[in-house]
Amino acid sequence: MYTFTDDCLIGHETIDNEHRHLFAMVNEAAEAAENPDSNFEELLSGFLRELSEYASYHFEHEENYMKEINDPELPLQQIEHNGFIRLIKRESLNEINRENARKRFEDLLGFGEKWLYHHIKGSDALIGTGRRTGLSLFEVPMTFSDKYLTNIDFVDKGNRRIFEKIQAISETTGILGTDEHLSEVMKELLELKKMTAEHFTAIENYLSGMGNAALLQHKKHHEAFVEKVASVDIDYVGKDRREYLEDLTDFLLYWFSSNMLLIGKTIENG
Repeated sequence: MYTFTDDCLIGHETIDNEHRHLFAMVNEAAEAAENPDSNFEELLSGFLRELSEYASYHFEHEENYMKEINDPELPLQQIEHNGFIRLIKRESLNEINRENARKRFEDLLGFGEKWLYHHIKGSDALIGTGRRTGLSLFEVPMTFSDKYLTNIDFVDKGNRRIFEKIQAISETTGILGTDEHLSEVMKELLELKKMTAEHFTAIENYLSGMGNAALLQHKKHHEAFVEKVASVDIDYVGKDRREYLEDLTDFLLYWFSSNMLLIGKTIENG
């Protein structure tokens, strides 16, 4: 079963309650999937209906709140929300029968489980971060400053390198005009994915050795960040690549700053 924990909270009662409801929906579906007597045609039809209804009000509430507070992650949130809606619509249009119902239900459940941790805990948990940290929502940080230091040498060096890599991607994005520039950006993103995966693993091993209580929280945020880098949509980039990549690099820089202020300091405290 999946538990709605404090690291899922964004501080908005309506949105937090809607996230709790999604956790409950996925848990109920997971429990039903384990019952050998379940009617998977009915389960799939019902789960699709519930997810469609959830999307019809929740994403509007979330995006309206993000507009109110000028949250810089809004464009990327909208892309992910639209992807969720497209998947549910596509599945709803396909005929449900006895032969395909169980596999499709299990696939949809896997999508829901992934959404809980990689969207809600990875992206939604950052909504309103500026209000909680004092970070400016109107100016994306472009440098790694002393306020992000943990006083642990390998952590600070790794974080600084990642900042510099994102800056390099941002600079290349700013001069996009040819396929060569786009290829360079994509190459840099692959390097960033490798760099962050290695750095985060080192941090997690360090925390594990210390018995740090925040280890699981770090791992969930790290996984979400690496997936965000890995899931760049080439097709979308091809249509409006500069705007998309500018939004992406803004998000990555903002995430890093937020992570260090909200979570990173737990490393110091053990």
